[in-house]
Amino acid sequence: MTVKIAQKLDDFDFTLDTRPLNEDNYEDYYVVTKEGRGEDPTSKLIKKLRKLRDKDLKILLSGFKGCGKSTELYRLKRELDNDFLIRIFSSIIPGN
Repeated sequence: MTVKIAQKLDDFDFTLDTRPLNEDNYEDYYVVTKEGRGEDPTSKLIKKLRKLRDKDLKILLSGFKGCGKSTELYRLKRELDNDFLIRIFSSIIPGN
């Protein structure tokens, strides 16, 4: 799939894709956000998880729709898939 990137605010409505991020479209949509956020919490988490490799871990990512949870989770999966068994699933709370 070729992704069209909005160059002007007027183009936004024509380029918005509301489908959930997944393994197939991750490369099309991933954007490094460190500059905008001022930090890279996912890199910190990756380092911490590698140190805790022998522990039985469960991690919950929560937040508002569109805040980047899936994007960072797929990044984690790509970085750590050889070291951990990673399963991604999504849960929707009724009414939200």
